[in-house]
Amino acid sequence: MSGVFAFLERWGGGAALVRVRLVDARDQRVWTPSAPDPGSPGDPETIRAAIREAAEWIARQLGDQATRGVLTVCLDADSARCAWLSSPSAEPRVVRAAVMNAVTAGGDDTGAATPTFWSTQQAGLGLDLSVQALGSTDPAPAAKPARGQPPQPEARARLAVLAVPDLAARLLLDELDRLGIVVHSVTSLWHAAALAWDPSRAEELHGGTLANATPADPLLSAAEPVAAVVLVEPAGRLVWSWTRAGVLLAAGTMRLRRVAPAAQELALVSAVSNTEPPVPLPQPAPELEIDFSDADLGRILTDWLAWSLQLGLAPARIVGLGPTHLITSLKSPARGSVGIASVTAALATHWTGSVATAAAQNDPVRATLTRLAEAFRGSAEILPISQSLGELAARPSRKTRRMHWWLSSAIVAAVFVLAALTWRIERSGAALRAEAEQAAVDRRAALEKIKDLDPRLLTDPDPIRLVRTKLTQMADIKKQMKPERPVLPVFARLIEAVETSPGIRFHMQGRLSVSSTGAVTASFAVPDADAGARFLQSLRVDAAALGVDWRGNTTGAGDSRRYVLAGSWEDPRFSPAKPATTGPPTGAGRPSTAPSGTTPK
Repeated sequence: MSGVFAFLERWGGGAALVRVRLVDARDQRVWTPSAPDPGSPGDPETIRAAIREAAEWIARQLGDQATRGVLTVCLDADSARCAWLSSPSAEPRVVRAAVMNAVTAGGDDTGAATPTFWSTQQAGLGLDLSVQALGSTDPAPAAKPARGQPPQPEARARLAVLAVPDLAARLLLDELDRLGIVVHSVTSLWHAAALAWDPSRAEELHGGTLANATPADPLLSAAEPVAAVVLVEPAGRLVWSWTRAGVLLAAGTMRLRRVAPAAQELALVSAVSNTEPPVPLPQPAPELEIDFSDADLGRILTDWLAWSLQLGLAPARIVGLGPTHLITSLKSPARGSVGIASVTAALATHWTGSVATAAAQNDPVRATLTRLAEAFRGSAEILPISQSLGELAARPSRKTRRMHWWLSSAIVAAVFVLAALTWRIERSGAALRAEAEQAAVDRRAALEKIKDLDPRLLTDPDPIRLVRTKLTQMADIKKQMKPERPVLPVFARLIEAVETSPGIRFHMQGRLSVSSTGAVTASFAVPDADAGARFLQSLRVDAAALGVDWRGNTTGAGDSRRYVLAGSWEDPRFSPAKPATTGPPTGAGRPSTAPSGTTPK
């Protein structure tokens, strides 16, 4: 893995691209718009075309490195600002809302900001800001008021807020995403300078120009000291950052005056004062030099003093980087120092207790990005949120949108599945309701058939309980009832026994009585005494089943011989069944002692 930085140089409130520099640990490649005029803030189509062209150029330059490199987009400080703002909380969305309110409503409730300061709206392009709170001074939560006391007003925090216009960056990120280029993080020049040139990070960011040129200093071993990084761009813009352990604490920018070189001014004066025809100046015109004056020094020191009072800390180390064409018009420059060294020496002189280190760089921006790119060599690490513009870095990409698309598709599919399940449940519910209605009809019909058991069956909410109660009562009544005596079966048994016993016939004058309450009596004509005994024996075969105890005896002789049968009922619930006996019963069927043919007395 290798680190690659795409530095965006913008104009028109950060809305249009002027140049894109692609910087890695070895090289720098530069893109400029093909159109002679890169566009103006009032021409959105021209701006979009230039951004599309820049994205395609970045994709071509990266090649295979686009899939195996860590690409970071770095924004310049054009129209960026850092100031104090009053906000209810340091939460990013709350801070952004506070900034937008300051833009549209005329400043915050303390008057610390005005729409003119925060606004980036130019020529109808709208408001596009990446907002970040650099530090939080949230007060302790207010105590809960006592009962009956009015609530205290909500305490607000005073925050150092960074606001960077990002319209061009947003459009470029979208175009790179369309081309399949992954942007791992987005940062600003302020963040990059703070991370790259903080002396406490020199060992971690080894290989940088300043790290090799910085002598050992006891202040470097302090526990996370605050350092100020002063970077002068070749175009004449001074960018400064306060950093601790590479984390941005405060930032600011200012424009420096650009003047013609002294040699060219002398030639121009000589040409004008000479009586001879003036000699034309060489073409092209010489590059202007950057001048740092006492007024510029006073402005920086004033800003630093205000930030020091707000943050409660001050930088102990000043690191400066500037081009070789930086001159100073300070009234009392440091002895033996020129260029950026003179600037840092003047700052250290007026900022008591600080130590200055300077390095001359024709392109301080490239040196900063190269130093960071070297730190990314062989590592897949990306910038943390505290050292980047997290809002832009979290901008949705194609993968995110595709994930949302699949998630939405899954939700839609789940909705259809739930709809199908709901339809099936509704159908099942309708079938169950129909079955319940039919069951109610059947129960009503069944209750109509047995309504005579209890008149409440048709109106009681629980007729089953009534039926069970009624059945229990009927069973109890049945247990208390005596069984009926089998009168007809006994009569049928007598007839059957007569038919199967030879010589036995009913006596015509005899009495036959079968009563359920009394006894059973019958009289038979028999040819001899043994016939009566055999007849009695046949009756006793199933006497237990009929519940009758049979007895009999023979009376008379000859044609007047009769067999008198008597039976008594037995209760089958209390009287055990008597087993059948074989042989003539004792005292039953005895013949008369009178001799045959005689009439007993």
